[in-house]
Amino acid sequence: PGVSASPQPPGGVGFPAASLTNGDFASGDLSGWNTSGDSFSLFKGSDGRWRMTSYVLPKGDGVIGKLWQDFTVDSETRELRFSVFGGDAAVKLLRGSDTVRVTWGRRTNVPETPVRWFLTEYSGETLRLVIDDDKTDSWGYIGTTGIEFVREP
Repeated sequence: PGVSASPQPPGGVGFPAASLTNGDFASGDLSGWNTSGDSFSLFKGSDGRWRMTSYVLPKGDGVIGKLWQDFTVDSETRELRFSVFGGDAAVKLLRGSDTVRVTWGRRTNVPETPVRWFLTEYSGETLRLVIDDDKTDSWGYIGTTGIEFVREP
């Protein structure tokens, strides 16, 4: 009583820009990513960009593992963009233990499928990006490239 509350700023105001360490795999390795399970692999495509794949010989489709990073969505970050190729394993966006976005390959390596996930509804929240390969059957892998955030112009 007798105390007026000042309006709270929108979520994420004043936060640093959302970012991933080595999100585009440009270092040529998996530095910055947390890992579990089998090792994933990187290769450079004909366009000169690095790609991550969970198809690694000799196991091939039998590779099982995860890569993940947490990030906080600032008020100006609008989207997370990347491309996927491969099969039935997934790229997921988690909010706590809830999956809020998920995509898979289209059982092809060419063309790569562009993905755009809008993030504005999560401003001020910490999310986890997970590349999750828990598949061992045919097309049981995933690949990705070019993970980046898009901010308001």
